[in-house]
Amino acid sequence: MARQVLNPNSSAPNDKLGDTPFDYTAKLNAMTLELFSVSTLTKRVVVNTLTDLPTAVAGVITLAADTLYVQADDLNLSTTRLVLGANTVYSGIDSLVVSLSYVGTLPLFTMTNVNGSVKDLAVTHLNAPLFSFSDSGTHVLRVSDVAYAGSSIGTLGGSGSSVRFTNFSGSTTSTGMAFTGNWRALLFEPTLSAIASGSFINLGSATFDSISISETSLDYVSGSFFISGASSSANINAGGFAVITNTNLKGAGTPLQQITPDDAFFNFINNNKIRDTRPDGLLSLQGNTVATTIAGANIPVLTAGVWVVGPLGQFTGSTGGRLTYIGGKDARLPVTFSASLAPTLSTGIAMSAYIAINGSIVAASRRQGTGSAGGPTSITLPWQHTFSTNDYVEVFVENNTNATDILVSTAIGRVN
Repeated sequence: MARQVLNPNSSAPNDKLGDTPFDYTAKLNAMTLELFSVSTLTKRVVVNTLTDLPTAVAGVITLAADTLYVQADDLNLSTTRLVLGANTVYSGIDSLVVSLSYVGTLPLFTMTNVNGSVKDLAVTHLNAPLFSFSDSGTHVLRVSDVAYAGSSIGTLGGSGSSVRFTNFSGSTTSTGMAFTGNWRALLFEPTLSAIASGSFINLGSATFDSISISETSLDYVSGSFFISGASSSANINAGGFAVITNTNLKGAGTPLQQITPDDAFFNFINNNKIRDTRPDGLLSLQGNTVATTIAGANIPVLTAGVWVVGPLGQFTGSTGGRLTYIGGKDARLPVTFSASLAPTLSTGIAMSAYIAINGSIVAASRRQGTGSAGGPTSITLPWQHTFSTNDYVEVFVENNTNATDILVSTAIGRVN
């Protein structure tokens, strides 16, 4: 309904041309009927002062479930902290406009076995962690467009839970955030942050199906870390993966603790102080005197000798001449083996070498040469393979003339 103007005809009050009392009443009834027929906003509370929030009990304000609290003016909680109910959202109108201050020592925002969201807010919490999230279910914490300045970000404990930080920026006087338990996902997107000690993101012994950290700029001091965690990808659940990309680290801190770019289920890309993850492996065989026993002509046999394992990234190597891919996602990689082959007896012996994948000869990789005892031939085997987890590569040799054994005196094998 359009607004109905009440006309008192104040310019000529005695001409009786304005609305009658009956007209006034009809218009007012019509407009108020429409007003009160609109559904009441029961799930939104505008917060201008502390009195707009639920009454504190023993220094704790418990926010209602399924409710959006919109802080529309600066607010000082003093030592009173906030506990979120199920599906509670605490929001400012914008992090550039309103601020929330807290001087208590316990975590400012506490969530226990609930979904929760904090957004569009600037927060000062100098003596306390910002968050305490503890979950024994599969709940989600969402933090968006929050500027913080405080003691630490807090501790987050999950059980099939997820957490998402977006446009989360600020500084702490101590450490960042620490994780415990088992998580479905950690998503950490653009942020500008600084820490004074400890680890910005401490995975501890927590486990995750998925970790994605991107576009993070961190200023950290000597003795502190960007990410801490467990060695050998122990923070990643079976079938899971972690990607850390486009971070800009400043200061004298150390990027990683326990975790490395070579860990099987981590992928580091375009980070200024962390080298990119590159699946690669290197083996070498020098001065070998152990001949490969040939059972008969044209029968490929795994090269004998004791190989030296070189640098490895998402590969393992063995002294038996095997490189095994342990990365968590498929990777198409070049493979190259170079070897010097000679028969242990006779001259003019035709010999071949092959790449073998998972113990099976790749016929198309065959390269051939002719050598004599004491006069080896050099063969280089270039190849390419899409490696899945636990695929392995080796080099086989065969005698194409007779059953004379073959000595591979030197060789180098690499995948990169």
